[in-house]
Amino acid sequence: MNRSGVAAALALILLPFATGCGDALTDGDWRGLPTFVLRGAIHAVDGPEWGGELAPALVWAPLSGAPDAFAVQPISFASADFAAFEAQVHGAPPAASLEAFPAAGDGASASARVAVALLVVLEDDGQAGPLTGDDLYGAARGVAADHYVLWVDGADRLRDRVGAHVLNPIALRDGYNLAVGLCRPGRPSQLMVVPSERIGVVARSEAPAGACLDVYWGAWRAQ
Repeated sequence: MNRSGVAAALALILLPFATGCGDALTDGDWRGLPTFVLRGAIHAVDGPEWGGELAPALVWAPLSGAPDAFAVQPISFASADFAAFEAQVHGAPPAASLEAFPAAGDGASASARVAVALLVVLEDDGQAGPLTGDDLYGAARGVAADHYVLWVDGADRLRDRVGAHVLNPIALRDGYNLAVGLCRPGRPSQLMVVPSERIGVVARSEAPAGACLDVYWGAWRAQ
């Protein structure tokens, strides 16, 4: 997509958050300080197919495998420069997306919880609730090419249990974590927790072959 195309798409993404806001301190639209912030650039998105508005969201899945449906957490975008964004996340992920990892010998009350999310630009077709893999394929217009978000509750109890999924579990902290996907032929994908850094959003149809996690790319990418 060329510069003007990205600008038009970005305007569609920002429209729901730029209209009717008024005084954010008085009209109830202001949601308080964000729990987590993602910053980066929109390099390209696919054009809307149904004429619907585009909006960003975190699409959540269990850490250990593909779900029957993906939980969706709407987030808000703000832009400072051409194609730059700041994605503000408020609150915790949907409870249905959290996967419990019981701590050995401590019972269910000591379970740690974790989920992984992909930043996606979705075209809204009016459907509420979780998305199946086919729904996600049809609605996604842009995706974060390399980065993912991990949410953790009980990081100190989780670190020795997720080595198959997280390359550096010692870096996990409670709440939101930024990670990159590590994709290796013939082996399951893993995540590596990284410090805060800028991320890139690309058109779903142009997402590079090296991007992964398997739980997501299997939903819309030919293998």
